Amino acid sequence: TELLTTLQLEGLQCQSLPQPVSHTISFTRTEMEIEGTDVIKKQVIEPEYIISLRAEEVIDKITSKSFESYATDAKHKLSQANPPCVVTLCILGISRLSKNKKCNRIKLEENFIKLEMLHNISCKLVETINELTEYIRMVCKAIGERPHKLKQQKDLFIGSFKRTLSVDKHGNGLFQVWVAQLQEIRSVNDTMASVIAQQYPSPFILWKFLSETNKDVAIETIANIPVRRGVGALSTVRKVGKESAKRIFHYFMSENPQYGIG
Repeated sequence: TELLTTLQLEGLQCQSLPQPVSHTISFTRTEMEIEGTDVIKKQVIEPEYIISLRAEEVIDKITSKSFESYATDAKHKLSQANPPCVVTLCILGISRLSKNKKCNRIKLEENFIKLEMLHNISCKLVETINELTEYIRMVCKAIGERPHKLKQQKDLFIGSFKRTLSVDKHGNGLFQVWVAQLQEIRSVNDTMASVIAQQYPSPFILWKFLSETNKDVAIETIANIPVRRGVGALSTVRKVGKESAKRIFHYFMSENPQYGIG
């Protein structure tokens, strides 16, 4: 309850739900999918799990030689619910671990290393609820930014080889083609292109706006379109920006047949 309250005070969206393993923190992310001209939101359960344990619990489990079995059983239960999973044991109260006579530092490290090497289960040591909250915040931020970073890596690897897009007789796929066309312009990534395409759902609509609007006003309007990165309280919002807006304007309005789209 204390952790939940602290997380909510930090502005993180969270709620208490039943879990296969007690004291487990799981993560969900809102994902945007494009179907035709519609943008649909869906909740995706992430593979990361944090199990919060107090130092006294860990000491008891290590001295009774049940720590390894507890951790592997917990990972097995979580994997059954959402395979595959990445489990981190977050141990609260590290000063109490080092002062306890039952478990010396060497025994603690041996157990932690064994979990890491044999079972791919990490152990994170924190002293206070606030430190635990900060660690959860960092994981949330990493999860929120992961799709964007993966897309960047994919684009870097694939380069100019784009996947083939098709349009059926009902027009399904036109929106995706429009988004892909915008991405031909240098510095316009998929997130930015999707936001612009939602604002101007076809090339003609965007061209009409640009052709009927004063050049400086048109560029300023495009430049100020907000682009959200990440989700929830840790999301960041930036703008399309003036340089990208200028490229978009010239891409559609230039009368020079030699004008490059880069």
